[in-house]
Amino acid sequence: MSFLYKVDVPCAVSSLAFSEDGALFVGGEDGTVRLYSQSSTKVARAITSLGEEISSICCSRSKGRQPGQWYFASGTRIVRFDQTPEKMILTPKDATGAFSIGEDDEDVLNQINLSYDGNYLAFSTDNGAAGVVELSTGQVSRMNTHHTSICGSINFIPDRPSELVSGGYDCKLLHHDFQQRTLLSDLDVASASGASDEPGLQLSPPFVLSTAITSTGMFAAGTANGMLFIGTGGEKCPDGHVKKKRRRKWEGLVDTEGTWIKVAEGPVVATAFFDPHQVVTCTLLGEVKHIFIEHQDAQNESSPTVSCSVRWTSRTENITKINALIITGDKMAVGGLTRDGKGVVELWDMGAEAIARRIATEHTS
Repeated sequence: MSFLYKVDVPCAVSSLAFSEDGALFVGGEDGTVRLYSQSSTKVARAITSLGEEISSICCSRSKGRQPGQWYFASGTRIVRFDQTPEKMILTPKDATGAFSIGEDDEDVLNQINLSYDGNYLAFSTDNGAAGVVELSTGQVSRMNTHHTSICGSINFIPDRPSELVSGGYDCKLLHHDFQQRTLLSDLDVASASGASDEPGLQLSPPFVLSTAITSTGMFAAGTANGMLFIGTGGEKCPDGHVKKKRRRKWEGLVDTEGTWIKVAEGPVVATAFFDPHQVVTCTLLGEVKHIFIEHQDAQNESSPTVSCSVRWTSRTENITKINALIITGDKMAVGGLTRDGKGVVELWDMGAEAIARRIATEHTS
């Protein structure tokens, strides 16, 4: 893993995404989305005048003659654009759709995610709501169980066509059936991580600030007090290990089926897998850690089935406040603010050779 290059942005970077062809979307606090082609530091296209901060971006893949779609969360709305227009600068007039999500002007969107089949868009909001938009009809559904504070993260669960998991500033993880709008399971992070048992005043409560999930169903959540939860209860059997009993329910929030690891002294604002056994975390101030996840054959029901070890630790070179991190293939993008308040994105090489060099350097230093 190594730093490649940086992209300077006129305003604070608030969100990131990679397109189907590897181009980089950069969402800004000024309501503009800038698109950079691969390995370029110059803007190739822009979508302007969306109004409010671009809090989240996701892209669908092309299907036959049907073009892919771009979705941008801005304020209380999600705006959709086709990938096909050749215009260099797009405006809301070029949008192919928009969905009003917030229940009031203060109920802004935090994260959006596209379902694996491309039929639904999940969302999380400041009022604590988690929900979905059915893209074919535009119908918006909110879950019956809300977070009691900000709902910051949302993920669809693979191979579970109607299930998603949300994380909130109420220190809760909630597992929903979005067709029935019911709660299937939950996890009280404060109790499970042991934070509620710590003596004295905590500088940061265990708010859930970031979540991620693999295609195999392994789940991760980073908290404001520097903890990382790795939940394996919903994971499909990994290759080369003793088969798990096939379960009717996803049990990714079962505390005894996972493990907790202290990864930082500050808030873990970004968490991303780059394969089912490796995860990267990043703190608000730019400390990056690569964590290896190893399965263990449990000797008894109370013994852990997974262990985690930090392989290397690094730090962003130009960013002093992190707002977004994404990994696609062998490339990682990190975005936020420089010391003087300007926007910047760093691109890092996450290829196997780069990681091996980094680990070797860590072990010899």
